[in-house]
Amino acid sequence: MRPGVAVLVCVLAPVFAHGDNRRGAGPNDVVMVSVLAHCLPAGGADVTVNPDPVAVRQNAEAEWELDSAGNAESMRVYPKVASEWPYPDAPHRGKRGARARARRMKASQEGRTFRYNVELICMRPDGSPDTVVHDPEMIVRKR
Repeated sequence: MRPGVAVLVCVLAPVFAHGDNRRGAGPNDVVMVSVLAHCLPAGGADVTVNPDPVAVRQNAEAEWELDSAGNAESMRVYPKVASEWPYPDAPHRGKRGARARARRMKASQEGRTFRYNVELICMRPDGSPDTVVHDPEMIVRKR
């Protein structure tokens, strides 16, 4: 494994476009995150995440999508401590054309910080795979 050269930071926070900000997100609230990963021939990757930081509200879903302009083959989003993650369905796996999706947020996550990894699989010019790991945080902000 090679360390990544970029950091992915996600902030899990209240985002209220309409209505009462004391309610949680509706069942169709999904925040999209674009991950543009350029794997480097010598190892590692340059990564751009948009938006950064990512903000979602309680009960919302998050989806990470590999940008087609990049060359990473797949990714996996997973917590460092499984019991300390706002979503029960980790790891979240994605590949080109198929998003990594976090759903069914656990109750009462506001004010918590979560450490997790984003693991990218890069194919080198010789056809060998290289795993690049990013070490970001996710913060659930209080309303």
